[in-house]
Amino acid sequence: MANKKILLLCWEYPPNKGIGGRRWAKLSKYMAKAGYECHVIKSVNHSISQPSPWTKDIQSDKIKVYDIEPHFLMKWLSGNVTTLKKIKYLLAQKLLLLIYNGTIYDKAIGIEQKLIKLSQKIIDKHQIDFIIVTAAPFNLMYYTAQLLKNNPKLISLADFRDPWLTAVNYGMKQLSPARKKVEEEKQNLVLSNFNYISAPNTFLLEEIENSYTGKLPIKAQFIEIPHAFDIDDYNPNMNQPSTQSNSEKFQIVYGGAMYLGVENYIAQFSKAINDFEKQFPLKKIEVIFYTEDYKKFQSIYDNLIFKPSIGDEFLKEVAKADYILILLAEHNKDSKTTKYYEYMPLNKPYIYLGPKGFVSESIVVDHLGYVFSNNPNNLATIFDSKSTISEAKSEPITQHSFGNRVNILSQLFHK
Repeated sequence: MANKKILLLCWEYPPNKGIGGRRWAKLSKYMAKAGYECHVIKSVNHSISQPSPWTKDIQSDKIKVYDIEPHFLMKWLSGNVTTLKKIKYLLAQKLLLLIYNGTIYDKAIGIEQKLIKLSQKIIDKHQIDFIIVTAAPFNLMYYTAQLLKNNPKLISLADFRDPWLTAVNYGMKQLSPARKKVEEEKQNLVLSNFNYISAPNTFLLEEIENSYTGKLPIKAQFIEIPHAFDIDDYNPNMNQPSTQSNSEKFQIVYGGAMYLGVENYIAQFSKAINDFEKQFPLKKIEVIFYTEDYKKFQSIYDNLIFKPSIGDEFLKEVAKADYILILLAEHNKDSKTTKYYEYMPLNKPYIYLGPKGFVSESIVVDHLGYVFSNNPNNLATIFDSKSTISEAKSEPITQHSFGNRVNILSQLFHK
């Protein structure tokens, strides 16, 4: 395994703070520990916010990071709060629609030649053995598929964190049939040129495979690489007992994005808490949401608390809480998100809030917690002091560590 070299393309790799950085920061950390040399191409970080909390994970002499500048018009699409920014936003939309086909909201649009040139330089100079690209943005996969035509000996993996053609964002739902066809052909090229296609769950893999419309046979083998937890993020002092011994107060915490379509479920949860506290006036439920979207919600509910995200400090709040909220929407009800695994070592019961699906079923089957239903007695059952989570987990949680996920990658690379 020593001296094997990987080129990774990850748009929001740390210190960028965007979505997708954690998964591959952690995986590259453990690949470096396993002896791989990792070269990473990411976008230039123009954000003025704090760096990613996962930046510490990439501090290794085996990880080398390269920046690539996004298309200047994409910067104009980053906000429209002032008059000048609104003008730039509208102008960027019009120009991008004239110049490019497919969706104009893919962040990697327009950097094809620049990315291929930098990638080829790294491949040649460092004699790269494996290439990995994670998306969204999906143009990264498309550009890499073209790169592979001139590098047939590279072992390649395309990691889908989200669906491509059926995405609820990235402008995909508003595309005309002609522009949708362009994106479809891009994905076809990826499936017919990569060795492996991975995703965090089998549902997404099946959707990707079934959406293929190309004439060539699918070259790729489909591999599930679920999200995971990093054992280095925990210490024995974090696993402190919850406050549930005080049966008059229960604390629930949530950390992460507020997905499109969760508003109705939050409203139901808020009402149920009010009803519960009227029925049991001596009991108190405190629910705290740590999210980048806190401003959107904090003035709506008087019995829910919304605060800004606090990065990896959030695990300390989870360790002090009685319950952890798992909040999903219709589009990801079957997806075990990062948080699903990240909380496992703390052994706190989950409360699932969202539409029923694979995740809600798994929480019950794996004895991880409870599923909230819009039923007046539901919270009373959950907070009954006699209700406990079984210690008889269906499988050891060590199977869900990043070290284990890297073992999966190693097997692919060394077949």
